Amino acid sequence: IGNKFAGSIVNRTPNTVYEIEVTVSDPDGCTSCTAQTVTTTTRIIPPATDVSAVRYVAPGSGGGSGTIGNPYLGLAAANAVAACGDEFLLQAGAYPAFTPTVNGCSWTNAITYRGINSDSVYLDGAGATGPVLTCNTRQYLVFERITFQNAHFLVSCDSSDGMVFRENIFRVINLPGDEYGLLIGTDSTNAYVADNQFYGNSGWPRTDPVSGVTVPAGFGLKWA
Repeated sequence: IGNKFAGSIVNRTPNTVYEIEVTVSDPDGCTSCTAQTVTTTTRIIPPATDVSAVRYVAPGSGGGSGTIGNPYLGLAAANAVAACGDEFLLQAGAYPAFTPTVNGCSWTNAITYRGINSDSVYLDGAGATGPVLTCNTRQYLVFERITFQNAHFLVSCDSSDGMVFRENIFRVINLPGDEYGLLIGTDSTNAYVADNQFYGNSGWPRTDPVSGVTVPAGFGLKWA
C-alpha cells in the first residue's frame, strides 16, 4: 500500500495522546497485513487569538483609520496596516478578490478577518475564474463568517501553514474545468476547517459546460 493509504479517527479529545492499533486486510492477500500499534497526538483546536487591536473594515477603495466611525475602506487598505494579532471586523457589503501579504504570525497572534454576519459579508469574484482569496505561502490567518462567492475557484491556500476557516459559506459558479471551493494544497500544514457550508450549482458527477463531457470532479474542499 506504500504511502497511498490514509484514514481518520474522529470524535477524540483534541491535543491528547492516544495509542492506536491499525489492522489492514486485503481479500487478495498481502505480505504486510499485520496489526501495527502507534502512539500519536490528536490535533489541537486553534486557541483564541490574543487580540492586540480590533479594527473595522467596510467596502471601499482606500482610506479610513480603522475605527468603527471611520473604518478602513476595503481589504487592501486593511492589509496595508495589518500586523500579527490584529482582528479586522468586516462590515456588510461586497469586497473584491483579496490577497493577504503579512506572514510570521502564530496560533496565539494570528490575523483574523471576521464578518459581522456570513449572510451579509461577501468576497465576490464578479463571475471570474478566481480565486477570490489567495493565501498561498501565508501563515496563521483566520477567516470567519464570510461568504466566498461568484467565482469558479474560490480560495487557494497552497504551501500555507495554520490557516483557519470557520463558519463561512462557499458558493461556486460552473465554468470549464474543476470547481474548487477551498484548496489547501501542496505542502500545506496545520489547517483547521470547521462549521462551513459549501454550495455548488452542478450535481455530481458534473458536466463541463463547454465540452459537454461528464467529469467526476466534485466541488468543495481539496486537501492535497
